[in-house]
Amino acid sequence: MNILDAMIENSFKKLEDGSDAFYPWGIFAKGKIVPNQAEKKKIADSIKYLYIATFVILIIMLTTKAYLPFFLLSILLAACWQFYANQVVKNYKTTEIKVTYSENMQKSAKNYHPAFKWFGLVVGIMITLLGGALILFVREWPEILIALFLLLVGIFCVWAYSKMLFLKEK
Repeated sequence: MNILDAMIENSFKKLEDGSDAFYPWGIFAKGKIVPNQAEKKKIADSIKYLYIATFVILIIMLTTKAYLPFFLLSILLAACWQFYANQVVKNYKTTEIKVTYSENMQKSAKNYHPAFKWFGLVVGIMITLLGGALILFVREWPEILIALFLLLVGIFCVWAYSKMLFLKEK
């Protein structure tokens, strides 16, 4: 399983009856029962396009140093994704089963290659250091907010990938 497919698989959960549930809001809401594999593929492809678009926006943002416009574009992209996902699943049945944070972490730990988890940890450390350094050196509000955002994202990445590295596979 490649890394993109492993990331996408975290949005789904196999239910006891063998059907798949899709969790567009992750651990924060109940899932929607996907009626068939064709619909699951459609949703998974949409998530893949979202991840690719986000990665392209991130690369452009970092190379052009146009942080605020692309940060706002990322927020707009996330909002569009939520609207789209809600439209796709609006007629699906809701499952009472919620996915838990620990289930999601366990699934990630199982699906992600160890090299990717180590890479994520190193990148998280680098983002944390970058955010911390920017906080010390920037003086204007948009940049300070971006520095705080980077610091928080970095800390979260360090915590999440560290946890995945040391989780025992069930």
